[in-house]
Amino acid sequence: MSIISTCFGLAIIVIMIASFFSHTKDKVNDQVSKAGQKATLENLERVLKDRLSRQEKTLAEIALYPDESESGEAAWLFMDTTISGNTLVELAWMTTDSSGLLVKDWHGLPQATEFEEIVDLATKVKGVVMFGMAAQRAAIAADMRKASRDDLASEWLKAKYIDIRKQSGNLEKLLGRLYLEDEDVPVKGLDNAEARTLIIYRCFEKMKTDGEIKAC
Repeated sequence: MSIISTCFGLAIIVIMIASFFSHTKDKVNDQVSKAGQKATLENLERVLKDRLSRQEKTLAEIALYPDESESGEAAWLFMDTTISGNTLVELAWMTTDSSGLLVKDWHGLPQATEFEEIVDLATKVKGVVMFGMAAQRAAIAADMRKASRDDLASEWLKAKYIDIRKQSGNLEKLLGRLYLEDEDVPVKGLDNAEARTLIIYRCFEKMKTDGEIKAC
């Protein structure tokens, strides 16, 4: 066999070996890449599950009413309504003492006697806390007038109000931003005035703690 033939044969063998190792390397790299992608996805899934678990735990905790006040002295009045057209169909309120403990709560369709209690509280507390108060405040005053209690409506409109709706968006977004790390997290269960009143209270307390609201 000539030297040229021998060299040619060796070259072919070298090419085949190089090709084999190149293919093997590509296959290994591909497997490593897929393994890395799988690990990344599994880690992401774990992070999302942990986050969801924390959110569910947080929602369960803030859905509870605060402990009862020992002093029984109302410092804040939290309120929300359900309005159909311009008609008040549901109202809920709760009062807390200066430390945020529950004094009293109520919900339903108010009559004249409830209006009297609401106005009495509103004129004594540090502030009436609502989310998007303009329409609700006007609807409550309108129902007082329908009950021939213009005197109550006048006193009601003089009360000190704090609207925690500082920017565009709904209560769910505010709750998500303050408690759930994401304002776009879908929150269920806020379809009634009682639940919203409780969340308004929670958001107010968190905004006070974070310095977003300067409340005396």
